[in-house]
Amino acid sequence: MTTDRCKVLLIQPRYSVGSFWNYQGTCEMVGAKYPAPPLGLITVAAMLPASWDIRLIDYNTQDLSDEDISAADLVMSGGMLPQQPSTLAIIESYKALGVPVAIGGLDVTTSPEI
Repeated sequence: MTTDRCKVLLIQPRYSVGSFWNYQGTCEMVGAKYPAPPLGLITVAAMLPASWDIRLIDYNTQDLSDEDISAADLVMSGGMLPQQPSTLAIIESYKALGVPVAIGGLDVTTSPEI
């Protein structure tokens, strides 16, 4: 990975099914995929160097393709406590591939021991 041309994959973790923040049933009724964009990751993307290739995937609306998985030099993710299982799965998946993962958000702040 070179710092002048890094391929970054930003992943918004899924919200747990039983969470208040999982609007799946409501979205189905109104024909929406999800009611809110991943603003935290969009903000992070805006602060990254302009020369970096950035891809954003919201697990609440789509899955990763094989191309997304294999192309990343660095993965960034994180979120709230209701997203913790998905965040931990993201970490383990990319750790197994040897890809560095940077995590942030409320979950990390409130559960640093995990």
